[in-house]
Amino acid sequence: MSEEPKKVDVLFYVKEFSSLARDILITLLIAICFFQSSYIKTFLKESGLSKFGGWGFTVEVAEEKEIIAKAQEKVTAKVVAAASTKPDEVPIEALNKPVDPNFKEAILKAERVAPQILPSAGWIFLGRVNKAKTQWEDNGSSTTTATWPIKPDDVLTVKDDVYIRAVTNDQWHSKAPVTTVSKIGDKLKVVELDYSSAKAGGFFVWAKVVLQQN
Repeated sequence: MSEEPKKVDVLFYVKEFSSLARDILITLLIAICFFQSSYIKTFLKESGLSKFGGWGFTVEVAEEKEIIAKAQEKVTAKVVAAASTKPDEVPIEALNKPVDPNFKEAILKAERVAPQILPSAGWIFLGRVNKAKTQWEDNGSSTTTATWPIKPDDVLTVKDDVYIRAVTNDQWHSKAPVTTVSKIGDKLKVVELDYSSAKAGGFFVWAKVVLQQN
């Protein structure tokens, strides 16, 4: 009498394989979360999922806010200390000095990590005009490609990195806190203009602007 062939329990092996694959996957995920959490954060940010929170992103935004606040305080102290105590003296923005590289780096990082914490409006220095306010002095605007005259709703193109100052009640924009940097190529919409007497003659021109999204 011949023996019947043994039946292979396919379902048993499928279950065993699934269980093994599950254990391997869980182990890999734990390892990735523990050792490579930065990769997960990067993935979430690039995929747009980070805005929904989780994975420490909310904590990171809070940390970034603190970093930016300290950077703003530090660069403001530096810029204000370098400025004259008289409002008719040339603002630091007119001296063709580059913006603080450490502050710019902090702003660039914040733009990648948490752009929502950065202001989108403020005051920038444009240049000096003559007493009649009919033309630029000093070969034009030192910070933008704008021709004179400028009026509200005009859109200006930044030609050199420039500090954006906070909107305050202080009449001296050159003493206002620095909040961010507008970079070469940025588009800024003019909200209003403000003038202050210049010792060299004419008036310094400041513009309250709103950063335009590319």
